[in-house]
Amino acid sequence: MGVNDMGWHTLDPAGYVIPVEEFETGYDRLLAATTGPEYWAADGVHPTPAGHAALTAAWLRLVA
Repeated sequence: MGVNDMGWHTLDPAGYVIPVEEFETGYDRLLAATTGPEYWAADGVHPTPAGHAALTAAWLRLVA
């Protein structure tokens, strides 16, 4: 997880500060899907197209 994964990412659209534990749980759920981590980020850092799609879907659920 990089520095760009915190800061404004810890706020939901209503301004609620997401506790670290809750953020971590959500992140772990994203990575612990039925596929291996290389499916989501082949190099372990940068999302693959599938990783980008999952992040997009999660973001849209928050802002829609």
